[in-house]
Amino acid sequence: VTDKKILIVDGSRVTQDHTIHLLEMMGAKQENIFGALNYPDSSLILDMEKPDIVITDYPLGNKTGIDLI
Repeated sequence: VTDKKILIVDGSRVTQDHTIHLLEMMGAKQENIFGALNYPDSSLILDMEKPDIVITDYPLGNKTGIDLI
């Protein structure tokens, strides 16, 4: 995961922080990890950053993680 761009989508900032911490322990670089709290923000990051890996919660307001990917 050291050279991969990773998007974490979850409505809980605590869950995002824990996931980021685990990814960093696995060698991911902080500048390659992006977080979003909702569908609109995550969709924008997907378009702009083109992440290699997406970790998403299922419920994202009126959309789902499946809609996102």
